[in-house]
Amino acid sequence: SFGSFQPVDQKPSFTLDFTRFGGTIGFRGLQKIHLNNSAEDPSFLNELVGADCFRAVGIPAPRISYALVELNGRKLGLYVLKEGFTRDFLRRNFDNADGTLYETDREIQKEHIDLDRFLTFIAMEVLICHRDGYCLAGNNFRIYLDSARRQTTFLPAGMDQVFGKPDYPLELSMTGEFARTVISSPAGKLGFLSKLRDLYSVCEPSRLNGQIDSTLALLKRELPRRDFGSIKTAAGDLKARISRRYQFLENKLEPASLEGPVLATANNIKPD
Repeated sequence: SFGSFQPVDQKPSFTLDFTRFGGTIGFRGLQKIHLNNSAEDPSFLNELVGADCFRAVGIPAPRISYALVELNGRKLGLYVLKEGFTRDFLRRNFDNADGTLYETDREIQKEHIDLDRFLTFIAMEVLICHRDGYCLAGNNFRIYLDSARRQTTFLPAGMDQVFGKPDYPLELSMTGEFARTVISSPAGKLGFLSKLRDLYSVCEPSRLNGQIDSTLALLKRELPRRDFGSIKTAAGDLKARISRRYQFLENKLEPASLEGPVLATANNIKPD
C-alpha cells in the first residue's frame, strides 16, 4: 500500500506464494505468506492484537508471527509474517472450504450476508479503531462466500493501524456499502449498538497486554538490544492507547450513558 511502500533497495514488503507456479510444498504448512515491513507500526504488534480481537468474537483472521528477513545477502531486519488467505486458511476456519474468496464487495448480494456475524464484524472494526478496514474506509478486507450455505463472511485484513485513535467515535456513518446499508436501518442501528455493548470487553487492557508481553519476551531473545528497545517503547505506547480506548468505550457504553441518545457521537443519532 502507499503508506507502507518502500522500494526494493530499502525495506520492501513481500508476498510469497509457494504454490503459484505449480509447487506443492509450502513454508511450514502455509501456501502463501505476507511479510509486512511494519512501516506504519513501530511496535510490530498491531496486526497481532487486531487479529486476536477478531478471533475472540468468532471472526476468522489470519495468524500472525515474525521473521528476520534477508534479501540477496542484505539483512532487512524484523518483519510481521502474516498467513495468506488461501484454501488452507478456509479449511481451518470453515466447515466448507469450497466457496469463493473475494477482494471486493461488488459481486456480493445482500441476501447472502450472515447479518449477525456481519454486525459483529462492523462492531469490532469500530471498537478497535480499524479506520483502514472495510466499514470505515472500504479498504483491507476479504469476503468468503460459502457455496453450500450461500452465505458470506467478511474477514479483516491490513490491521497495522488499529487502536491508533483511542477517542475515535462510535460512528454510524460507514464507507463500506453493506455496512452503510445495514446501519442505515433502525434495526441495524440497534443491532450495532447491542454488539458494541456485548463485545467491547474484548478490548480489556489486561487481556491484550498479556499477549503483548509474551510477544515482547519472544522478540527480546531474537533481536539486537537497540532494535528491541525501540519496539518496547512503541509497545508501551500501544498499551497506553488500548487503555485509553477501553476507558472511552466504558464511558460511552455503560448503561447510564445510554438512557439518552443511542450513541454519544457527533451525529447524535437517536433510536427510531
